[in-house]
Amino acid sequence: MDSKRSCSTKKVSWNDLAFINNVISWSLEDIFDQDLYKNQVDSIGLSFDSAKQYLTSFVPPLLEETRAQLCSCIEIISSSPHAQVFSLKHSHSLQHD
Repeated sequence: MDSKRSCSTKKVSWNDLAFINNVISWSLEDIFDQDLYKNQVDSIGLSFDSAKQYLTSFVPPLLEETRAQLCSCIEIISSSPHAQVFSLKHSHSLQHD
């Protein structure tokens, strides 16, 4: 997949798997792109013509919130304490029953 897609090419449509498919398609560059859904997040109206219109209006803000949370979690993980394994040695002293 092309990780250099602009937010205008990331059109959102609602169906059972649209949300999951959008999230799974993100590259790390997409996750760190604060403008990924910038042009698609609008205020949500107070009335709707259909249930589909109602559900569809929440998709872009929910995608943006999910992207922001993933970005935050990745930043936290990258600053977490860690250790490097230099070598492993197989131990024959363990007995299996």
